[in-house]
Amino acid sequence: MTGIYLGLGGNQGDVAHTFRHALRVLEADNWFGVERVSGLWRSPAWGFEGPDFLNAVAEIQTHHKPQKLLAALLDFELRCGRQRQQGMSSRPIDLDLLVWADRQVDEPGLTLPHPGTPTRRFVLEPLYELEPKLVLPGLGRIEDHLKVQRLADPQAWKAQEGNRWLNPAESVQQVSL
Repeated sequence: MTGIYLGLGGNQGDVAHTFRHALRVLEADNWFGVERVSGLWRSPAWGFEGPDFLNAVAEIQTHHKPQKLLAALLDFELRCGRQRQQGMSSRPIDLDLLVWADRQVDEPGLTLPHPGTPTRRFVLEPLYELEPKLVLPGLGRIEDHLKVQRLADPQAWKAQEGNRWLNPAESVQQVSL
């Protein structure tokens, strides 16, 4: 299934390297295939004091069910040193399922589209970059949410154009781990 969007965020260590590693490992482990990725976006820490975050979105395809893929993403975060605490804090990586095609899901531990998507410019910008006409199931057009957030939150900016952060010399599929 395509039309699935994965959010990547982080503010500890070499974040772009961690993003590359995440996509390569999860793809090599057959959790998903990467269709395309946004550029990198920078934003201040949200909800706490800390270093700026880098954010990106990847469109993926998978044959796994949302809950199973989410469990794999959470496990990968832990392997990268993510420590889940109450409240917001710095982290090497944050992997979120943002949109699962035209599906709406409301289950324990999983809501799709991700409930934070409409109010987080650092998610909307890279998502819009990939799919400007995207409609968030049950929530409306991404374009409309982004217009509101650009007025409300001026603090998200492009850190790197396109998918150069993936390293153009090797595609995700060509990397051996």
